[in-house]
Amino acid sequence: MTLKRKERGVGLWGLIRRKKFEEEEGTMGEGGSTVRVASIPLTAIAKDLLDYLEGAVGKGTIFALEILTEGRNWKSKGHGRVQFETASDARRALELSRQGRLRFQNANLEISLAREQIVPRPLRAENRLVGGALHAGTMVSDVSMASFACWEIGRAEVMPERERVAFWVEDGGEVYKLEIRFGDIVSTHGLCFEDQNSDAILFR
Repeated sequence: MTLKRKERGVGLWGLIRRKKFEEEEGTMGEGGSTVRVASIPLTAIAKDLLDYLEGAVGKGTIFALEILTEGRNWKSKGHGRVQFETASDARRALELSRQGRLRFQNANLEISLAREQIVPRPLRAENRLVGGALHAGTMVSDVSMASFACWEIGRAEVMPERERVAFWVEDGGEVYKLEIRFGDIVSTHGLCFEDQNSDAILFR
């Protein structure tokens, strides 16, 4: 396959045919997309809280949610965390809480920014890739690569905060997670395929 070097790189490490990036206006901002939720009724379950918050903030805005429990009896502690898809979704929830507009099962939910994510993922939406292909091979020249294997990618994530890149590779009906630490990468270049309209990133 013939590659053309780009002047401006893109945000992934690897030789990847890029399909699309998740989009978000602006950056994830201070505090990211995860919030703490207090004053959760003790009888509430996670699905009830998720359905309520998505009804208030927007359908599909929540990436992960947890209600903390005590020891072996799984009794709710009345607080937990919610990780939204974007920082703007989290800010919307914060604003609704400040306005007293998050009344859930006769309780006003109290929301504040959280430091830790529930599920580690890139803070910036442009560092999340949806779809594509991962090629493995050897470079036969500066612009040509001999590929000996190719896998479809369900998604890929670049995590500068954790100094690694992760690929979810599909093979034989199974999905495998491949993680590469930044320290194991010698060099990277933004490229494109001359014979088709798609971007690529070469990493060694």
